[in-house]
Amino acid sequence: MSRWTHVNGIIRLWHIHLPGFRKPPRFKVIEREFKVSIPCGSEGPLAINVLRDYGGGDLNYAIVTITGDLRDYGEPQDIKNMIEWLKSTLERLKERYRVFVWDVVLHIQDEYGTEVILFMDDDEKWQLYVHSRSEDYKEMEVTE
Repeated sequence: MSRWTHVNGIIRLWHIHLPGFRKPPRFKVIEREFKVSIPCGSEGPLAINVLRDYGGGDLNYAIVTITGDLRDYGEPQDIKNMIEWLKSTLERLKERYRVFVWDVVLHIQDEYGTEVILFMDDDEKWQLYVHSRSEDYKEMEVTE
């Protein structure tokens, strides 16, 4: 029997559009960064879409959506790897392109009864909520 893990995420990025600041990267560059080591089930990887964020002036820049249904994916190590992938991708964007992370929410739902919600709080600290029928997921933490 197949195991399916459903993923929905949204990230808001911003960049300061002022003289003397580096130009923001093109959306294809952001998409390419997210595709490095992207989580993948037996039928393919997550989908990444980068959209223009029109809501609020010069600081708003882009919205990144992460969606997918990953088959044969969802073991505790898979979920940890997905979280680390997201964190390392955002760090790379910040370091290479001076993009600021405004909001992050990632929801991971496994058909076996596990739900994980990862988000970045106002202090730029990662918060993780796990609800699972399995004790294997109870020890999950986010490391800074």
